[in-house]
Amino acid sequence: MAQANIPYHHVKMNEDVFYHWIHTPMIITTKNAGGADIDTDGKLLFASTGTEIAFTSFFIREDWNVGSSVEPHLRWSKTTDASGDVVWQIRHRHVITGEVPEAFGSWTDVTSRTGTVDATQKIFVDHFPVVETTTTAAEEEIQIDIRRKHDDADDDYGADAKLWSFSMHFQVFGPGVINEP
Repeated sequence: MAQANIPYHHVKMNEDVFYHWIHTPMIITTKNAGGADIDTDGKLLFASTGTEIAFTSFFIREDWNVGSSVEPHLRWSKTTDASGDVVWQIRHRHVITGEVPEAFGSWTDVTSRTGTVDATQKIFVDHFPVVETTTTAAEEEIQIDIRRKHDDADDDYGADAKLWSFSMHFQVFGPGVINEP
């Protein structure tokens, strides 16, 4: 990733070592045979009916601050100005070279959202629980499934939801952002 794409805001020095947060966008593909449709700008659309799952993976970088959190974020929007909310979930697993991949964990819900869902097509950021990293070392892979939980009572938006991007935020050694922007 080019340094120009990383938003630096503040520097934190801890015992003569610098840490900063990096936002790593990831490539997303459909996983199930009846997977999400693709809109005219190449983004995945998740219907209000039927289970559609997307997949992405993330490799821990060598300069990762071992033991620091890895935080998944999902950017999405409505495709119409209709009212209603969308419920997203993710699940993940660690894949270590030379070992049998572990099973995917349970589906987890969004813990918070940036933006208030109303009847407009704004882009929202959903934050998920921190991915456990105590057994993860640099160069290991975290595989992630993403789904819209269309059958949840709180998912009452009756049209497609557009998945703009999925990213992982994590600390690395070097100057940069103190807190998650």
